[in-house]
Amino acid sequence: MGGGNTNNNESKQNVENNSSNTSTSSSTDATNPTNNQSSGTTASSDNQSANTAPTTNTDTSNDTTNQTANQTDNTENTSTTPQSYSYPSLENQTITLDSGNNHIQVEENITSSTISTADGNDNLIVNGNIENATIDLADGNNKIETTGDIRASTITAGDGDDEINANNIGVRAYASRSTQPDDLAVDYINLGEGNNKITVNNNIYNSATIFTGSGDDTLTANNIEAKEINLGDGNNKISANNVINTDITLGDGNNKVQINEMNIDSRLNLGKGDNYVVINKMEGGLYSEGGNNTIEIDEFEATKVVVDGNITIKSLRGSLHTTNASILTIKDEMSGYWHAGDDIDTLVMHGKFQAPERLLLRKHLTNVDIIDLSLAPEQTIEGGYFDNFTYDVYIKGHSGITLDLDVLTGYGGFDIRRWEKTGSQQIEGINYDLYQYRYNELLLEPIVYVEQNINVVGVENTSQFEDSDLSDNNQANYAYISLKDKEISLTTDNNLIQVGKYISNSKITTGDGNDSLIVRGNIENAIINLADGDNKIEAANIHASTITTGDGDDNIWVKSFHGDINVGNGNNQFEIGVLTGTIKSGDGNDSITIDHIEDYGIINLGDGNNTIDFPSFHSAISSPDNVQIITGNGDDILNLAGKSSGPLNVNLGNGNNSINIKDSDSSIYLTTGNGNDVLTITDYSRLAKWHAGEGRDTLIVKGYLYNQHLLAKINNVDIIDFTESPESTGFGNIIQVLPTYLSNDIYIKGNDQLKINIKTDTDQDTGTWNKTGSQQIEGISYDLYQYSGSEHTLYVQENINVVI
Repeated sequence: MGGGNTNNNESKQNVENNSSNTSTSSSTDATNPTNNQSSGTTASSDNQSANTAPTTNTDTSNDTTNQTANQTDNTENTSTTPQSYSYPSLENQTITLDSGNNHIQVEENITSSTISTADGNDNLIVNGNIENATIDLADGNNKIETTGDIRASTITAGDGDDEINANNIGVRAYASRSTQPDDLAVDYINLGEGNNKITVNNNIYNSATIFTGSGDDTLTANNIEAKEINLGDGNNKISANNVINTDITLGDGNNKVQINEMNIDSRLNLGKGDNYVVINKMEGGLYSEGGNNTIEIDEFEATKVVVDGNITIKSLRGSLHTTNASILTIKDEMSGYWHAGDDIDTLVMHGKFQAPERLLLRKHLTNVDIIDLSLAPEQTIEGGYFDNFTYDVYIKGHSGITLDLDVLTGYGGFDIRRWEKTGSQQIEGINYDLYQYRYNELLLEPIVYVEQNINVVGVENTSQFEDSDLSDNNQANYAYISLKDKEISLTTDNNLIQVGKYISNSKITTGDGNDSLIVRGNIENAIINLADGDNKIEAANIHASTITTGDGDDNIWVKSFHGDINVGNGNNQFEIGVLTGTIKSGDGNDSITIDHIEDYGIINLGDGNNTIDFPSFHSAISSPDNVQIITGNGDDILNLAGKSSGPLNVNLGNGNNSINIKDSDSSIYLTTGNGNDVLTITDYSRLAKWHAGEGRDTLIVKGYLYNQHLLAKINNVDIIDFTESPESTGFGNIIQVLPTYLSNDIYIKGNDQLKINIKTDTDQDTGTWNKTGSQQIEGISYDLYQYSGSEHTLYVQENINVVI
């Protein structure tokens, strides 16, 4: 039986040898590895068989029956019996093992070799280095342990709880990743799903990339300077002394990270979960996708951190960004920035503000709702500018805290604002004084709530207006006394620009964001270009200027405007007293109100449901071409009222448009596109012409109409309704109908005060009008009239007096 087992093992293993060694495998026992192998395992090599093949017995005296029986027994034992292999070293060799729990022992190095296994709990123990190797372990709880380094190698493992222990991983080529050559040695480790563990005694160098699948993974190293480390979803742990030039990504889960120092070119990405991060000194980036994170950082000099939750920082000298409700605790000092989200965010100070400039609360805190100084030492907080706080701010503290609200100390002693105490209020058991600032006699939001035991100074200031530039391109809010012969280009988001007097011969350009330009005086000879965003412009008067905005819901308010306005797509709003110039907008539901047009005015609105109001329209222009209103497709509304006068040319696009004219002496030239349009005339009006498009178009007369030959003034209008009109025309309530102007079927509604005079065009006209019948349509009885030779019918409500 022993001879049969040996022969069977030989039949199940392939040994790829050099031809000169094919007959000597049984004579090299001194160099052969020790074999405890059942059948079903294949070991192959391109080198001598003595270095790779398990020791075998070449006795073949057993018969075929014994071989078959032993094959069956050995196959059953493959997945249950550990298989052990021992090698002095592996160089330029290929080892392929079948499924099972394999144990491979290499006494020295693995160099330029390939090892692959099938499913099972495999162990690879190396008393040396692994270099230029490819190791592929399938599913199972695999373990790779080397006393040396893993260099220029690829290691992959399937699903299971895998473990790697090494002295170093990778090759340190040079300091900067941005200058790596294409032929740099690459170390690639990819472990499948499972609770994987990687322990590196010293360093992970910058040739290394490490990936793991989902599971509770653990990575421990002294120094990490890798290309990339990405641990999948799970409750992962990372522990390191230093992280240099490395992107580390942790998936969703409750991750734990402990790092001594993290340099500026490193980045830590946290998935969704309640993450816990402890970093002594941080200069790099830190990002999270949500969760209640606990972050403890001593020296914070990071370029950018986007994270939420409970954050504790010893010294904040970098830039922190949060999106959800967060509590930031500063133990020592703060000279950096915190940009919070829209939820309720709280800053708890145990130390002091150390901002390089006095406007700390204006520039260094954004969207922070509560500032708690209850545990802070005695200090003076200089917060005269709260103009980027578009929300109420609550400041808690003790009698050793002084809040200085002096607005422009350090800028020549003048101001354009002054703070006022506007009341007191108790909130959640705390007594607050309320402060607001006044700008040019306008009391502005927000309200700053200050706990009453805090000392507040700088509330009373005197105004000394002078031409001075107070802008700072690193901020988002700007205050000027005036702007003259200046060019300002801003790149920050959501800018607020306030000018106390005027803008003259200047240019203002902003990037994308919700920008506001507030000018208490006039704008003259200026070019203003606000990019995409919900922009706002307010001024007393704008003259000889051009205003351009990008896409967004823009708002422009000005007493008088002379120039050109060009706004992009969006639901824009305009309020203009006197217009001389052009207004053009993109698609959107625009709203525009204009009192008076002087010299010329052209309004061109894009597609959308636009609304145009002329509450007291007046124009001294004689040509209607100089006063034009043009809209694109949509259900537009035009309101013209208030003793209006002057010509007006209106062209509304396709849609169900509504035109309302009240008490107007304007000569109106109206064109409407396809749709069910309605023109309503109240009090009195002079309608010059209405060209209607396809659809059911209606003229409603509720007042005094100057036009006796009404059909000569309308084209393609289907219904004329005099039902609510006490006086229809200025000619004894007589409407004349001539056959020349009957270009379509027309329905006339009204009361018995109205008279319809239907007659021929001239005395020489030999055609006749004839009553052809009666018909009830939509509950109204009509008499039908046709002119000889005409295909169109005049429908007249039966109670109207008709004279032929």
